[in-house]
Amino acid sequence: MKRILFVCVHNSGRSLMAEAILNHRANDVAMATSAGTMPGERPNPAALEALREMGVPTDGLSPKLLTKEMIDAADRVITMGCGVSESCPALLHGDMEDWGLDDPAGQPLDVVRRIRDQIAAKVDQLLKEIAAEEADRVRATVRQAYGQVALGGGGCCGPSSAGDCCGSNATAIGYSPSDLVQIPEGANLGLGCGNPVALASLTPGETVLDLGSGAGIDCFLAARRVGPTGRVIGVDMTPEMVAKARANARNSGLANVEFRLGEIEHLPVESGTVDVVISNCVLNLVPDKAQAFREIARVLRPGGRVMVSDIVKLRDLPPELANDPNLYCACVGGAVTKDEYLALMREAGLANVTITSEQDAGEMLRGADGPVSDLLRTLPDEDVRGYAASIAVSAVKPG
Repeated sequence: MKRILFVCVHNSGRSLMAEAILNHRANDVAMATSAGTMPGERPNPAALEALREMGVPTDGLSPKLLTKEMIDAADRVITMGCGVSESCPALLHGDMEDWGLDDPAGQPLDVVRRIRDQIAAKVDQLLKEIAAEEADRVRATVRQAYGQVALGGGGCCGPSSAGDCCGSNATAIGYSPSDLVQIPEGANLGLGCGNPVALASLTPGETVLDLGSGAGIDCFLAARRVGPTGRVIGVDMTPEMVAKARANARNSGLANVEFRLGEIEHLPVESGTVDVVISNCVLNLVPDKAQAFREIARVLRPGGRVMVSDIVKLRDLPPELANDPNLYCACVGGAVTKDEYLALMREAGLANVTITSEQDAGEMLRGADGPVSDLLRTLPDEDVRGYAASIAVSAVKPG
């Protein structure tokens, strides 16, 4: 979470409004505080009224004295329009930005409202920038972790893990022995939490898109089911995975499967060209899940369908897990709640959204290799249950 410090001279108007608006809108992306070099005795009453008019809580807002410790603790320091005058603290911080806002002191409420709206617009833009930075950081972390998996240097539950990602051997999560003999050697890296192909009711001639296709296990199974008149496209954002999948494709003898490098939020696939979208324990890794589901809806033909296996959060994780940097790549840190997951699918325009299977993921995760599972194994049985579930979800695009 990014820490934002808003600074002005008296900390009674502009910086207090910025603090309150950001904390009201941040959704755990960032948190703000504010301070002044010569703080006033009380907040500007017009600023408080302007905040209340837009539904922003004002309880606890009060001018605070700026300290060097506050500056050192901040990820970003933003001044509100005082520039580099001698009464402004700009020189106390080398990496500081200024928003150049008018001072609301002594101004009528309609002027303060205009300044409030300018602050709100700047806060919204700041939050978008922070969210984009965080998304880039997450993608880089995931790309590095799964690149190591592709090269044989670890598993998704941490750099020291190996083999099955979630402690799930292939037959335990829905792959039959006959499925496993049909795939090329090296295509099953143990990264899934289900078998979406088995649930998708694929028929000959269909076009299938696999999101986060990894080394290709589900693509190869789907390619055999849709036959030579069908087509399977795998998309993955990790270059090492795409290279491994393409090598596996050459060894498979299948001519109806291809692998493309790309992000799920920006699929390298034409609109309305896909009959079935599948994905296996990947969408939880995507920073912008709403955009991912919109992309799924975009590429599907009217009447096209979706079958995904994924991890969802059932309740908040204990702090010792929630703060573990390996947890995102272990398919839990980026998971949203089950209700939010289904709502995002519906909001993207998908219909008949249905959970077809669900099981607690605690034991599955604890049985894996790597630092996350090592931590889980230290907890009592009851403490690993009820935090996350592995679900299979189906949906269709109306039309």
